[in-house]
Amino acid sequence: MTAEMKVGDVVVDVPRDRVVKVRGIDGDLLIVSRPQGLKWKQKRQACRLATLPEQRGYEIVEAAQRKAASYTPSGSPREVTTK
Repeated sequence: MTAEMKVGDVVVDVPRDRVVKVRGIDGDLLIVSRPQGLKWKQKRQACRLATLPEQRGYEIVEAAQRKAASYTPSGSPREVTTK
């Protein structure tokens, strides 16, 4: 029996062996994504709910991706002079 999965759940795409987040549901298909932005569809039966350690690992990577995406170097770029 497949556990009920909803948008926002962290699940494992078993055939790809990837921990992903459910972004949408299209009938029997889950629209899933990785923190880096890659999205695809997978059959609901091919996924399982992630364990707590798997969920935590996903959340850590997702937070790091958000931080990296919002990073802007402080200060102004160095001026390069040529003679």
